[in-house]
Amino acid sequence: MSSPISPFTERACCHRTTLTHEAAYCGECGKPAVRCMAHSECGGLLDSGDLCQVCVWPEVVLDASAMREAQRGGVMTLPLKLKNASTVGLPLFVTGVFSREKRGDWQAEPQSWERLDSGREATVIVRAEDLERVGQHRVEVLFTVATRWRWREERYAFVTSVDFTVGEPDKDNGHNINVSGDSVGPTTVYISQSSGGGGSLLRGLDDHQDIELDLVRADIVEREMGLRGDSKGVYTPKAVRLIFKGFGEGEAPKMSLLDGDSGLLSFGRLRARPAGGTGDIRLLVHDHNGEVDEDRSLQISRQHFHLYIESGRLMLRVKSEAGLTLNGTRQSRGAVCEVTDGAVIQPLSKDPGAMALTFSFDVHNGVTDEITISARPAKS
Repeated sequence: MSSPISPFTERACCHRTTLTHEAAYCGECGKPAVRCMAHSECGGLLDSGDLCQVCVWPEVVLDASAMREAQRGGVMTLPLKLKNASTVGLPLFVTGVFSREKRGDWQAEPQSWERLDSGREATVIVRAEDLERVGQHRVEVLFTVATRWRWREERYAFVTSVDFTVGEPDKDNGHNINVSGDSVGPTTVYISQSSGGGGSLLRGLDDHQDIELDLVRADIVEREMGLRGDSKGVYTPKAVRLIFKGFGEGEAPKMSLLDGDSGLLSFGRLRARPAGGTGDIRLLVHDHNGEVDEDRSLQISRQHFHLYIESGRLMLRVKSEAGLTLNGTRQSRGAVCEVTDGAVIQPLSKDPGAMALTFSFDVHNGVTDEITISARPAKS
């Protein structure tokens, strides 16, 4: 079975670009070279929906050999086998399984497992009801999944469906039911009416043939369920442009991406790479004349905090033992916080007037195009 989306969404030239770790854009087509957070292990790029199809590759089949008796007026069970088809050895975490009929609300299905290691599969049982009703039936099944690497997590949702056409009973076969998945032609199974009139048996044409089903990315559901996007309903892609204002010479580029193997930007006292250092964005305290305040600057840690994108939201992780202040609330070392439009970071929580970074999101149609990070000098 194929990946839920083509495994070659990005051009080959973009993959060649990632061999040069410093490259933020493809040197041939000019597109951003947006790497997976686990790029050092998987070597994958993200597609336009911020999905690494090397790490996230679920497959699902309807297990025809496991079909069961369906009581008249009762339910029919649909055993679905979900497989982690990724070949890079990273597990896939299935955080929820849901189903719905007749465009109703999503109903959670019982689930006793979460982790699917690479190459492994597990079965979930979905119930379809109202088999006696003549006409078209559809059961939609939603899988919410996560890929995790170190402390970070990306969450996604995929949907598939199974269609039923229940016809009038006839004297030979009783109720005729056609079952089909999204990606295959109709596969006919039969409800054979029992002589006692109590129940009916669902059997496939080939009891050993699984029915392959398509999985489609459910991006609308991801936002509705809060899996992706921030608390204000804004989606920030990993290819978002960062604009820097108010920083000193050599402390920050005019524009940057969250690039590199890790997809992190480190803010701290370390000298920035363009100036010959090993940091990303240098934080120094300046007075209103633009002069560096050496004493106050020494209170900033070499790596004070990280910024990164996770599941469509801008996130901050505090690295400094001294902590920092976000929107007036002190955050200690190790804290992970969401950063939204209008946020203010004061790196020195014990001296909040030393400097402040303000965040302004340029949003169109619910998607962030640019984030401007402005540094404010120390208050006199």
